[in-house]
Amino acid sequence: MKDTSNYKICDVYTDGSFRDGIVGSGVVIKCDETIEEIAFSMQSETLSAHRNVSGEIYAVMYAVFYASKKGISKLRIFHDYSGLAHWVNGEWKTKTELTKLYKAFVKYYMSYVDIEFVKVQAHRGNQLNNLADKLAKQSLEGKFHAPYFEDFLAQLEIFK
Repeated sequence: MKDTSNYKICDVYTDGSFRDGIVGSGVVIKCDETIEEIAFSMQSETLSAHRNVSGEIYAVMYAVFYASKKGISKLRIFHDYSGLAHWVNGEWKTKTELTKLYKAFVKYYMSYVDIEFVKVQAHRGNQLNNLADKLAKQSLEGKFHAPYFEDFLAQLEIFK
């Protein structure tokens, strides 16, 4: 796989999943013709309360963190859950600790990475969006590939 470091613009597809108290996240990062698949899951009562939305939120936060680590200048984040854009741009109020964390985290990283949110329809034949969904589900089965994951979790603690 070709390294995604220092690309100018990358497209990111994110999705979340939930089952039996486990929250899963799937991220597909496409820089030119290079595609990186990321999957991770977490078990947490707090996150379980928001079910798959927690996975969606963590997928976006991870993608933004990853882009900053790799020196990517701009991300176009393709997502199928409207709240991901609406919380950041202020159209929706952040009423929970999770959505407050999400907004603060993404806003902070917007000073390092230019972020554009693009809404797509779920399960409508978009190959990379479907792949993000598949990765989120596979993460519930134990698939894990997330470079810098411990650094990501440590960074989240700063915003809590």
